[in-house]
Amino acid sequence: MTENPSNSSSSPTNDLLGERELLNAALNLAKVGLWEFDIATKNLLWSEDVYQIHEVESGTPVTVEEAIKFYKAEHRVRIDEAVKVAMTDGKPWDLECVLVTAKGREIWVRAVGEVVFEHDSPIKIRGLFQDIDQRKRQQLALAEQEFRFRSMLDHTFNFTGLLSPEGTMIEANKSLLEFGGFTLEQAKGKNFADAPWWSTSEKINQQVRDAINQASNGEFVRYDVEVTGIRENMHIDFSISPVQDENGEVKFLVPDARDITDRLETERRLKDSLDQYRRFVSFAPAAVAMFDNDMKYIAASSKWIEDYNITDPDLIGKSHYEIFPEILDIPEWLDDHRRVLAGEEHQSEKDRFVRHDGTVQWLKYTLLPWYEKPGKIGGLTMYTADITNEVEYQTKLSALNETLERQVEARTQELVRLNKDMEQFVYIASHDLQEPLRAIANYAGLIDTNEVSERGQHAVERIKQSAARMSSLVRGLLDYSLVGKSPKHETVDLNAVIDEIKEDFHQTIQEKEAKVDADQLPHYFAAKSDLRQLFENLIGNGLKYHAKGSPPEIRIACVEHPDRWVFSVSDNGIGIKKEYRNKVFKIFSRLHTQDEYPGTGIGLSMCKKIVAGYGGKIWLESATPAGTIFHVSLPKILNEASIET
Repeated sequence: MTENPSNSSSSPTNDLLGERELLNAALNLAKVGLWEFDIATKNLLWSEDVYQIHEVESGTPVTVEEAIKFYKAEHRVRIDEAVKVAMTDGKPWDLECVLVTAKGREIWVRAVGEVVFEHDSPIKIRGLFQDIDQRKRQQLALAEQEFRFRSMLDHTFNFTGLLSPEGTMIEANKSLLEFGGFTLEQAKGKNFADAPWWSTSEKINQQVRDAINQASNGEFVRYDVEVTGIRENMHIDFSISPVQDENGEVKFLVPDARDITDRLETERRLKDSLDQYRRFVSFAPAAVAMFDNDMKYIAASSKWIEDYNITDPDLIGKSHYEIFPEILDIPEWLDDHRRVLAGEEHQSEKDRFVRHDGTVQWLKYTLLPWYEKPGKIGGLTMYTADITNEVEYQTKLSALNETLERQVEARTQELVRLNKDMEQFVYIASHDLQEPLRAIANYAGLIDTNEVSERGQHAVERIKQSAARMSSLVRGLLDYSLVGKSPKHETVDLNAVIDEIKEDFHQTIQEKEAKVDADQLPHYFAAKSDLRQLFENLIGNGLKYHAKGSPPEIRIACVEHPDRWVFSVSDNGIGIKKEYRNKVFKIFSRLHTQDEYPGTGIGLSMCKKIVAGYGGKIWLESATPAGTIFHVSLPKILNEASIET
């Protein structure tokens, strides 16, 4: 502001200029700029401060569209809506918005505006801009701190708040207010000791007043107390902490309380349970002892005293290692005790305990921690059993079993030797018997039947038949002895085996006009001679035992199961009565005379031996309306040679 040199007194013009300078200085200090928009000419005027706020070079022409684009998108919508309302209703606006300056900075501004009307028509829009970025960010930071403070207060189960050193309530969290049944506005300004939850008794009320006085003098105070809420009474763990400045002066008090009603009830029940547990240990029929954390006896059953020959009548309170000093020489047991006292569980099915007098006890035991309150281990409990008699009996039994196993092994070896000798005997006997049988048959053939009587002719014929039958039996025995002896196992196509058997029986099939049909059969890993003999005997039975006048019909089928093949050979023959179904599988077992159906009685027993050698089963059932079905179950051989079809 300058002074007129020709006149020391102020003129109106000078006063006006001075006031304008003061106004500009004030606007500049407040970071406030003016703007005006002429609706008719579309001309937008900015003051110097508006240019500075937008970080645009002074005097640069700016259109109203360009000016609005400086606002962030969400705030641009608010400005557009405010201008529309002002143009319609004449209502001014005063908004706090974020704009992005020409240099890319985001700042908070206060945008104030109004529409100027002439004859009810808008002619211009004017207003001011104020840079409020620093103040706004401080407000937001303060609001964030307030939010965090309230969140911390209101999202804890504890009752807490903030008091003046005199005990006046400044803040209280949600849990505290809900327990007391009032709002924060109702609580503020009142003395904390006057709150209704301290009204349980005069003693409790005086106790909290004393606590406030102690805390205001810099002491931390904590105690358990019962308080009265709007709906219930509860026990709380209550404390008051002083908050001091750098000079040690108490500025605030922080009361804090948490509900310990359930904890106290749990501790009471635990104490009752612990007392019951001690009584249980003392009167338990098993060998049980209870120890504290120092491995001193709390309780022990009479069985414990009996099993370990404890003669000390005053056991309670003494160290376990004083009663059993031998344990100090067993580091594994000492380590087990330490681990159980740390919360683990341990058990042993059999452990050797050598007493100082040389006596050996075998023990079975379980070690468990016990808790005096949740999370706090009070000691451990031992459940033991003296299994010395059982171990000694088991030792004797094991020795006896070993002796028996050796005897069984020796007997088995003897049976194997005898079996081999028997097989060798059968083989040799079969070969040796064949020669005299052939001689008998040959000599009988040399007899001229024309030179002997009819009776002699009949005798010669009987000799031939008997020799032939005896030869057949010898061959059957030889074949029976060789079942399962083939060392060569291979993948056998059972379809080809059936075709070969049908070819062998070709003449019989034609003579009897028989039908022999087979489904598609699998490949099977075995000795081909075994499979051929098995199916040859079953098919041969069907061809032999058929009703007169009824041509044989035989069908071979197979059903696959996950672990086995089940074959069936069915015929329409004479069938087998139920009472004879097991007998037919015994060697030399026959149900018919030689005149009716000739044979050796070895075929089906040979089938059973073959099937058993592969871990399978063979059985039969009656067919409908007539005949027999033989079933053969053979396990699948799971090896590289097996082939699925």
